[in-house]
Amino acid sequence: DDEASGKKKKTSLVQVKGKVQLEEEGVSCIKTLDMGMAIRSAICVGKEVWCADWKGAVTIRERDDAAKVKAEIPTNRFIWCMAHQEPGLLWMGQESAGISLFHMGKKEFKTCLTGGHTGGVHCLALDEALGDVEEGGFPVRRGWSGSNDFTIRQWWIETWLSKG
Repeated sequence: DDEASGKKKKTSLVQVKGKVQLEEEGVSCIKTLDMGMAIRSAICVGKEVWCADWKGAVTIRERDDAAKVKAEIPTNRFIWCMAHQEPGLLWMGQESAGISLFHMGKKEFKTCLTGGHTGGVHCLALDEALGDVEEGGFPVRRGWSGSNDFTIRQWWIETWLSKG
């Protein structure tokens, strides 16, 4: 730890293509996109970056050139957070007591998990498959969601299997 050892991190301002950028040892901002609206949540999965804005619209962008929009998905609610679960399920914690699930490959809404929270879902945590999966069986997984209703819910997931 640099603070514990008394060493200070090297931070400097550098000029790149006429713009001043903050550069810290091993980390630098290489591009800034003006989105025209505040971004509430973003997640990078594979070669895509999914971004949710303050109106609830989700844009799917290319990871290597985030200026390129691959798809747009309107949602009916404000999105607080997102989490990815293999083999291609995206969870979105929303403002009013729900978690929307999207098929990442098809870029489409699948279902909404309800009956858990009475407030907005602000955070999500997902784990990998639990134990061995039998041929043709479903992997069992767990997920957790945290809400402004002062609860954390644990979800048991048995129904997401990639079938092409």
